[in-house]
Amino acid sequence: MKQIVNLKGSLVYKPEIGERMVIIQGENPEYFTSKVVAIRKRRLHSIEVETTNTIYRITYEKRKKAKKAA
Repeated sequence: MKQIVNLKGSLVYKPEIGERMVIIQGENPEYFTSKVVAIRKRRLHSIEVETTNTIYRITYEKRKKAKKAA
């Protein structure tokens, strides 16, 4: 049985079968995954992706809006 990882973060790019994912939390890359084998659930605020070794359940972080220059 694969490990399930629940986290809040963002994806650097759209996950694709056969490619690795990079997941960031805050400003820094946190996870460099093994290859994606299935995109199980895709929703507006979350995604569930199965990689070779792990199932990732990612809830997207809200991005802070940039302040307007005066």
